[in-house]
Amino acid sequence: MEIILLIVAAVVLFYFYNTLKEYLKNPLNPKTKTEEYDLKNDPYLLAQSSPLDKFKQTQIGAYMRLLKFLDIQKNALDNALRTLFIHELEQPLNSEQQNLAKELLNEPVDKKENFESLCQEIA
Repeated sequence: MEIILLIVAAVVLFYFYNTLKEYLKNPLNPKTKTEEYDLKNDPYLLAQSSPLDKFKQTQIGAYMRLLKFLDIQKNALDNALRTLFIHELEQPLNSEQQNLAKELLNEPVDKKENFESLCQEIA
């Protein structure tokens, strides 16, 4: 009977020994993989974009893109209000920014932009 108990104890100790070896081989906190830096959010690369792209990202640029997105109305009052609004937006701008605003209004409408995303940018 004592021999059986010794054999069982030896088997249990052998099992615990092997389990402890496996446990020590695998650390508790495995090395986490570091994610690579996302280049599309890099402010230094964004700063190298064209002046027109920079102007598009401003609040006035968003208003101009929204006005460009809306069709020119056939009503004279609507056209006058649109022209007045554009003039009011351009007043605080310097000459370079005014040229960019005119260039932005004259370029064709980007089909990738939709009305909701432009409104979200303004809000």
